[in-house]
Amino acid sequence: MIDIENEIYSAVATALRGQYATIDISSTPPAAPSSFPYVSFYEADNRTDEFKTDSSLGEFGILMYEVSVFSNKIGGKKAEARAIMAIIDGVMRGYNFVRTEMSPVDNRDDYTVYRIVARYTGETDGTNMYQYMS
Repeated sequence: MIDIENEIYSAVATALRGQYATIDISSTPPAAPSSFPYVSFYEADNRTDEFKTDSSLGEFGILMYEVSVFSNKIGGKKAEARAIMAIIDGVMRGYNFVRTEMSPVDNRDDYTVYRIVARYTGETDGTNMYQYMS
């Protein structure tokens, strides 16, 4: 199994903390945030690419990361969440991941909190050479 989650998570966390000193970021699926802004960033899927894995090519993994960004900033929660997502987007593109989905979540339980969710998919052989999924 190819396991680069810590590398990707660390790159995202470092970039976010460089812009938002008080940001809370977790590597587990989202729960109720205890502070804001809050980011849940975790590997939601890691599977072997059966069409590219053999004795001559080695192993290739298809990875999917799911991100949830929460903001409760008065007078700017949507803008703050989208700015945070833009930082994450830049880091993920740097690793050649493709954003396959990004949408707001209807937070009917608490309209004071804005939440946006995105998914990124990519393929890697486990080295520094990350490749777009075909």
